[in-house]
Amino acid sequence: MDAILEWLAVGMIGAAVGAVELISRYKDEPDNALNSWPAVFYLLINALASAGALGLIRVFNWDFGVSEAGAAGWTQVILAGFGAMAILRASLFTVKVGAESVPIGPSRFLEALLIAVDQGVDRKRAQGRSAVVSKVMRDISFEKAYLALPSYCLALMQNLPQAEQ
Repeated sequence: MDAILEWLAVGMIGAAVGAVELISRYKDEPDNALNSWPAVFYLLINALASAGALGLIRVFNWDFGVSEAGAAGWTQVILAGFGAMAILRASLFTVKVGAESVPIGPSRFLEALLIAVDQGVDRKRAQGRSAVVSKVMRDISFEKAYLALPSYCLALMQNLPQAEQ
């Protein structure tokens, strides 16, 4: 029973770290950050990375200097849970592509997932807000608004890179 609890705990640590990261990106509507398929996949990747780290720790029998069995198990869980997060966010090296520095390593994969989450959240928010915008803009002349409106809409989107604006 204790072993099952340890595996569940390490997965929860990984998922919790991922959830905190997503929530911190969307301070105004944090629940939207977690209610999309890319976000669920992101949390799953974090949980699986933590479980994988615990598996490696157990295979190589690393006890981190803790001799008591119960304490050693939970030490492994905590170190695997948070250690996997550090490894996932690391870049092995950086390649210069034009004027841009591109990190190569696990962080690149997580960055791609975060972009998918950002797009999913923006789509979800846009669906709800489009009805409100239609009502608000009903009596406004298109000729007066068409120049200012695109930049205003882009400014409302969170985490949109300057290049995509």
